[in-house]
Amino acid sequence: MKLTDDKLAADDFICKFSDFMRKTLQQSDSITNTLEEELAYVENYLQLQKVRFNNAFTFEIKTPKQVNLKMLVPKHVVFTYVENAVKHGLSHKKNGLLTINIKKKKKGTLLTIEDNGGGINTKNQNKRNSTGNGLLIMEKIYTYYTQLTKQKIKHHLSEVTDSENKVTGLKIEIEISK
Repeated sequence: MKLTDDKLAADDFICKFSDFMRKTLQQSDSITNTLEEELAYVENYLQLQKVRFNNAFTFEIKTPKQVNLKMLVPKHVVFTYVENAVKHGLSHKKNGLLTINIKKKKKGTLLTIEDNGGGINTKNQNKRNSTGNGLLIMEKIYTYYTQLTKQKIKHHLSEVTDSENKVTGLKIEIEISK
């Protein structure tokens, strides 16, 4: 779908954008979301970005039934990494893919965000409109969240490589303890 295709497509885009802005404002004073709310927010954002970038990428969100979608998580725990993936990896790529995988573990929940956007040091990264502080801010949020809830949060970024050791994407794993 392109923004210029037809009035129905434009109306759909405006409705999604309106919903996204409404949820952003409603949640502006909260430090937590349910995992379900976080994933819905992220999905809405990704649908908007797909239109913006002319369907240059696809995405999938996998949440097995045993995952507690009502659990509280720090606000933007998934969104921040997804926004970075779109902005720095997928916005200039054809056939981009972003996957979000949620798994229940013995001692908590594992959130994995993976893209095929080219990794951390991509030459084409979009530096415009970027402060470069998103990940540092998330580290501070995790520290405060742990102090408030006693739930530990660990995160790890790693580049994804192919069989020839060529960087093909980025993987972020966030583990939230019970």
